[in-house]
Amino acid sequence: MKFDPAREAIRKIDQHCPLYKYTTLQAAKAIIENSSLKLSIPQAFNDPFDILLEEALGAEIEDFLRDFMPAFFELVCGDLDYSLLRPGPMRDKIILINSGLRNLSTKQLAEHRREFMSEPPETIWSVPSLRATNEQVVRIIRSMNSNEGIFCSSANKDSLLMWSHYADHHRGIVLELRPDIEKDSALLASRPVRYSNERPLLYRSARDFIEKSLFMSIEDSARAILEPLIYTKSPAWAYEAEYRLAIPRFVPLGRSAEYLTIYPRELGAIYFGCRMTATERSELKQLAQSFNPDIRFHRGVLAKREYALDWIADDE
Repeated sequence: MKFDPAREAIRKIDQHCPLYKYTTLQAAKAIIENSSLKLSIPQAFNDPFDILLEEALGAEIEDFLRDFMPAFFELVCGDLDYSLLRPGPMRDKIILINSGLRNLSTKQLAEHRREFMSEPPETIWSVPSLRATNEQVVRIIRSMNSNEGIFCSSANKDSLLMWSHYADHHRGIVLELRPDIEKDSALLASRPVRYSNERPLLYRSARDFIEKSLFMSIEDSARAILEPLIYTKSPAWAYEAEYRLAIPRFVPLGRSAEYLTIYPRELGAIYFGCRMTATERSELKQLAQSFNPDIRFHRGVLAKREYALDWIADDE
């Protein structure tokens, strides 16, 4: 059956299926010897688009402002819960406008809308304040990113591309990681990556910006964009069927990575690349069995009729 990343992701969530880590022989030895996995900061990733912050209120702010007035009017015409509004001068202005519009007839509301649309956005919004808010959100996000630790794995152990790219051209291995539920393993927090043609933005529309500005704190606005930034990638990477574990404030400032301890039984199996030598396999087996005596081993061989790998038990 053809591998379907989306279906595999759902299966993993439902059945606690394993995570797979493609790596080189030397890196695998380090993982086993140190009983730990490397979590890197986003700046260390190889994809320049990965966790890239797009500032929606940059040089194009004048274009963005054109949509502010209709979006703002639509918002203040509706039923608002004043208790949810962010404290500040805008809160009082919103309450005043909303209370004056709520009881108008349809005709009166249309007249007010025409008058409202004729006013420049600066009558409601301070452009310097908009820029300052945007810059503050960006600073918070970048601060969060500076020591966020991220571990990348996959729902698939059979990707020929990943064997070539990440496992030393089939001379490396794939580690099968089974998060320990009883010990509440951090790996249980791993989540599937979403693949999308659209990059996550701070604000996708004027309405989006207005709602976040009025109803969310600056810190909550930053957190709202950080999650899609971490778990969204281009469809060009969908073959990886990637999962990510993201731990805030995990990497010490000034460093690019930190290490997370794993439990012995979380390393459930090792899949040897088809180009790995018998001597290398034997050496790694001894090391792995000293870490987890119950670990299983599988050796990859080229399938006879397909562009695929077959797996042979290699427990001798």
